[in-house]
Amino acid sequence: MAAARCELDGAFLERLVRGGSTGVSLVDHAMHELGCGDLSILMEREVYRDQTGISDVRIWTLDAGLAAHS
Repeated sequence: MAAARCELDGAFLERLVRGGSTGVSLVDHAMHELGCGDLSILMEREVYRDQTGISDVRIWTLDAGLAAHS
């Protein structure tokens, strides 16, 4: 299986600012201590799910804010 790729282009950045599929904007996430890097990880997981068809993709993290979304 080919590796899934996440293009860090203008469309990705626009989705990042909107908060991806979380339903909460990047600004609101940042106010609750979920930063741009963490949100990028969540969005890359979305891309991986879409490109591979694997629905159970988990994020291993010790970060409480990120873990709440994984």
